[in-house]
Amino acid sequence: MTITPRPPTPPSAVRTVESAGRLIPAPHSTGLPFWRSAAVLLLLTGIVVTLAGTFGPWLRSGSVDRNSYQIVGALQRFPLVDNAAVSGLLGAWPLLGPALMLPLVLAAFRLWRSAGALAVVLGIVGVVPSVVAVLVVGTRSRYGIQLDLVGPLTVIAGAVLVIAGGVLLMASCRRDIRVTVRGVPPRSAAGRPASGNR
Repeated sequence: MTITPRPPTPPSAVRTVESAGRLIPAPHSTGLPFWRSAAVLLLLTGIVVTLAGTFGPWLRSGSVDRNSYQIVGALQRFPLVDNAAVSGLLGAWPLLGPALMLPLVLAAFRLWRSAGALAVVLGIVGVVPSVVAVLVVGTRSRYGIQLDLVGPLTVIAGAVLVIAGGVLLMASCRRDIRVTVRGVPPRSAAGRPASGNR
């Protein structure tokens, strides 16, 4: 009787490996899902645009343009509004840039839900004062001082992207499909459970 050797299975066709009686996903199956990758990219783009907007022109006085940080610093030195909420927002505004890095740090540790929720909160913090500035001040000029719409509108656009990225990041957790093979949930190539929703 002649035994015909079985041709080797190409690596691309390998989906699982047998280990200790359990089927384990191949290493290439542990990459980020498409929607999660898109959410992280959207979040990163929104953060860059938002930061660019905060450093962009917000106020025009003659031929001098001032960014949001310069305006906040001036308002803190000469408080014009006696309101605790407004004062707190002014004090927190310079921290917006560093805070926007936190969702990326959480995403790097695969804390997807926490990263998405924090991104939504920070996006709202960025978009609210910008919208208020545009709606309340608008293009009106007073004493030669006028709001420059470039900065606020850029922040609004970036913050909306941050919010969208956060929402999509949280939604991507619900789109995860867990396939159970022989009653065993998918596991990573190292034998540990695959990263789940957090």
